[in-house]
Amino acid sequence: MLWLNSTSPHLDEEARNGAIAVMVVGSIEAHGPHLPLGTDTLVTQALVERATEKEHAVVLPPLPFAYVPENRHFPGTLTLSPEALLKVLGEIADEVGRNGFEKLLLVNGHGGNNAILNAFVMSRSSERRPIVYAYLSPWETPKDVEERLAGGLQTGHACVIETSRVLALFKELVDMKSVDHAARTGSTNLPKGVMSSYWWQAKALELYLGDPRMATVEKGEMLNDFMVENIVKAVRSVNEDTITPNVADDFAKRAFKHVSSR
Repeated sequence: MLWLNSTSPHLDEEARNGAIAVMVVGSIEAHGPHLPLGTDTLVTQALVERATEKEHAVVLPPLPFAYVPENRHFPGTLTLSPEALLKVLGEIADEVGRNGFEKLLLVNGHGGNNAILNAFVMSRSSERRPIVYAYLSPWETPKDVEERLAGGLQTGHACVIETSRVLALFKELVDMKSVDHAARTGSTNLPKGVMSSYWWQAKALELYLGDPRMATVEKGEMLNDFMVENIVKAVRSVNEDTITPNVADDFAKRAFKHVSSR
């Protein structure tokens, strides 16, 4: 069920009946020369909507803005500051709770969001409604499947995997003619565990990895099916979770016992 398509009484009924809210946190960033700037947002939203046809939830409009300063040297990328993104997420969560929803699941569409979403979820321990959950990597597929589809080449951004996903959903938005060679990549050559502000720029010289020309609609359909099932399991786990609300109540009583407003 889509929040935007619901009437006010119907949405209120969903909240009173215990439905959870789900929101995609995507990105707007360059994905090589061939994929749309909204790839992370478009794909994840489409598959969340498909998943919630199998496991009920109320789906909010996606948040397309992320923290992607590392890709600002490619046209079209839009980034928020960490402070702005955390504030936006906090205000959205507060509004979802104000509307009566007890649980909010954030489904991540962009690997670069992992750190900030982890920090956001942990920061919400001082807020009881809604309880915020995050599914950080819904795109994960069995390693052997990924290696077979990619021919052993690198994956992770605008690669054969991601390109196949988009082809299966939004073929009209893919410009495969703009890719005529496998990705050129590099490295800072720093030892493992040592990073700089420019590790990604040094690695993804063209903002794609591997060889997207190996992508097909058929591969994408299989990969998208995996992702839908991953999301279904995540939504179901949040729907059925009774432990976290109990822990949250106990935590609030003990952590804020000297704060009268709580």
